[in-house]
Amino acid sequence: MLHTQYPLPQSLAGIIAQDRFDAWLEERASTLYHRDLNRKRPCALAGSNRLYRDKIYDAVLSQRSIDPFTGQPLQWDLILKWDPAKNIGHNDFMKEFCLLPTVDHKDPYCITVDFEICSWIVNGCKNDQTPAEFIDMCRIITLHRRNAAVGTGPYGKEPRFYFLPDFLKGLCQEAVYLKWLDKRAEQLYVRDRDQGRPYGLCGSKGSYKRAIHATVNASGLCDPYTGQTMKWELIGTWEAHCGTLNRAYKDYYLLPTIDHANPYANDLELEICSWRINCCKGGLTPDEFVSLCSAVTTHVQSCGNFLKVFP
Repeated sequence: MLHTQYPLPQSLAGIIAQDRFDAWLEERASTLYHRDLNRKRPCALAGSNRLYRDKIYDAVLSQRSIDPFTGQPLQWDLILKWDPAKNIGHNDFMKEFCLLPTVDHKDPYCITVDFEICSWIVNGCKNDQTPAEFIDMCRIITLHRRNAAVGTGPYGKEPRFYFLPDFLKGLCQEAVYLKWLDKRAEQLYVRDRDQGRPYGLCGSKGSYKRAIHATVNASGLCDPYTGQTMKWELIGTWEAHCGTLNRAYKDYYLLPTIDHANPYANDLELEICSWRINCCKGGLTPDEFVSLCSAVTTHVQSCGNFLKVFP
């Protein structure tokens, strides 16, 4: 339905003022609409800033003031308080906003505009997945971690030379692996240094390259969170698709990637996981990410019916 005005929902009375809610609604609609336009999403090309405002308002009205995935209460008093200038890398400041209400596409590939309100921590982890896909991922992670203890700490003595690990023989060529190793080391080192991370400031590209190679040798074929077999044959092929935004992205869900096991540690601790997990894990530690997935699984199971979670 179309709205001529956006009165403050009764559930938010006493938490935020009408003018602040109006400012948030306008800012979110404009940001999401123009972002989707730049990505050439059908829902934006056929829509308008007004339509986005209406759909966001509908989402706020249709959902209670809790995260539909975890059941945690959303902190509406935090809207418009986030300062991007303080978001240098991943630090504790971001964690203060983990329950900030955010607007997300229910289905990022849908041709119509359909939003849901969820916490920032869930929005970052859901990362272009449909609700069903995200919940299924959480279920797999929860089950896998419950049945198998997986360590993510230091990986022992690092090798002095670079070679194709035995478990990758037949999956990719050594030249492809070595090129991937060198490029990933350069990118991670530069990014961590620019973000002021301790191990980036005192490290070097060489130290990152040795750490990544040691991590790969200690990892094996399976994603440590889901137990799914990663597709090492995909390394070095994403660049040909970079910049495209379509369902081909899902073909790379199991692409092996390098992630900081603990982004808050003072030492360089890496792990190999699939691209899907890396994108969803964001700035969380392994325990924090698994706990979030467990909370989603528990909450959805307690609802008894998937449709009850998303009216």
